[in-house]
Amino acid sequence: MVEGAVKILYTRIYSVLKDQQFFSLKSLNSAIKTLLEKHNTSNLTGKPYSRIELFEELEKAELKELPVERFEIRKQAIVTVMNNGHILLSEDRHYYSVPYIYIRKKVKVLYNEKVVEIYAGYNRIAVHPRIKSPHSYSTIKD
Repeated sequence: MVEGAVKILYTRIYSVLKDQQFFSLKSLNSAIKTLLEKHNTSNLTGKPYSRIELFEELEKAELKELPVERFEIRKQAIVTVMNNGHILLSEDRHYYSVPYIYIRKKVKVLYNEKVVEIYAGYNRIAVHPRIKSPHSYSTIKD
């Protein structure tokens, strides 16, 4: 379905604009917007309604607000807990503590710019603020 939709948009927008010259991104975007509005307001083939009418009737009410917090990409690593009860986040060369019962076990580390979370299976076993100072340790005494 997606490939079909791309093909339709290609023929209704790109093929119409391909021989025209635009001297600014603003004028190109304006031309695309005009053709896209025409595409969305024209009736679907063999149907008495348009894409915009279908959206307004069925989909618009289902939309939810965007989250307040920005999405942050999290990275992942699988590491083995060292004998001293710490794992090494190799990207920063920084060590983070985990409970001693996980020594010599593999754990999953999920981290972003602010936080390092350590999981054993589906259980979060430690959370640390991310510190990027190499060759130093973050230890939670508990």
